[in-house]
Amino acid sequence: MKFSIKSVVRMLAIAGVSLIVLNSCQSTPDTDVAQSAITKVDYFHLKNAGGQRESQDPMIYTEAAYYLHGALTNQERVARVGNYYTVYWKTEDETSPVSIQFQYTQSKTGSAVKMQEQTYTTHNGKGSAEFNILGRDYFKDGRVISWKATATQNGVEIGSQASFLWK
Repeated sequence: MKFSIKSVVRMLAIAGVSLIVLNSCQSTPDTDVAQSAITKVDYFHLKNAGGQRESQDPMIYTEAAYYLHGALTNQERVARVGNYYTVYWKTEDETSPVSIQFQYTQSKTGSAVKMQEQTYTTHNGKGSAEFNILGRDYFKDGRVISWKATATQNGVEIGSQASFLWK
């Protein structure tokens, strides 16, 4: 296979132009915008206290069995029915306390916003907070419709994450 000087120059020019175009499309991280301190929110809705499976997926059955573990009587099992949320968070400042607020609305309360809060005075820069809406609160006011998790440190909001339906 023979290449003429003209075809080699043409191939190098095309390769050079394509490298310039690809590099110009590359994005750079914006250093002024801080990443959210809320990294993930896991959700599980335990709908019934019985042993019947709601899904054929073994992971869903295992998670329900995890939340019902240790509940021997039917009354104990019913008290564990509801919404379970695990909020994972991280921060760069390991010396100041971190407060995680969980605001939520329920189906039978209209637009009333309820709140639960947990404060961590000692931490290694990351952790998880568990929030549960169970038993009487769940049966009286209904399932959780929308929620928002907010992390604050030194009185300043360092991150938040909300459900799609949060106002």
